[in-house]
Amino acid sequence: MTSDFKNEVFALDIGTRSVVGIIINKEENKEKYYISDYEIVEHDDRSMYDGQIHNIDQVIKVVSKIKSKLEERAGTAAATATL
Repeated sequence: MTSDFKNEVFALDIGTRSVVGIIINKEENKEKYYISDYEIVEHDDRSMYDGQIHNIDQVIKVVSKIKSKLEERAGTAAATATL
């Protein structure tokens, strides 16, 4: 997958046990989306309790790892973020 993320969305699900990063693409001239890539990484320690972040540094490391792996496979970098 090589692109400039123009029709793609990079999304994160930061959960209690793991973080999931996905890249979603929109099909040309259609209102359909599909998951083109994903990465799942479990937290090394209990960084999250009941859905709340308790160790921000560890969560940042996991998110950075996921982002780097997806960008490497995509051959491009995610340029913007939305909360």
